[in-house]
Amino acid sequence: MIGAVRKGCGGTCWLPGFFQPFLLLGFTALASANPPGPAEYLARYDTDSDRRVSLAEYQAYLARGFAQMDRNRDGRIDAHEWPRPGRRALTLAQHHRHLAAAFHRQDIDGDGFLDLTELTAPPR
Repeated sequence: MIGAVRKGCGGTCWLPGFFQPFLLLGFTALASANPPGPAEYLARYDTDSDRRVSLAEYQAYLARGFAQMDRNRDGRIDAHEWPRPGRRALTLAQHHRHLAAAFHRQDIDGDGFLDLTELTAPPR
């Protein structure tokens, strides 16, 4: 079973299957032979080098996985493009909305940016 542990549910909880494709999209974009150190991890997102990640930078980086999966480049991942067939289609706009929601959950101080601590914190 693919899932992710989350805090605040009275113990260990698995995110529902609905979230699994979004995790796959993120892992596709982040996969590498050698895990990055904290500074390199931040630099992957932080395209303007201000040591914080905006929503636009976050979405741009994580949408790379979407682009890899959208083999026919029509702006959506169709049922046959998912690693496991049978999932519903997902548009890039929908993916960006889901990423925005994740970004805002991670933005603990509510300043509209993710610093290194917020970016590397476990998903909320």
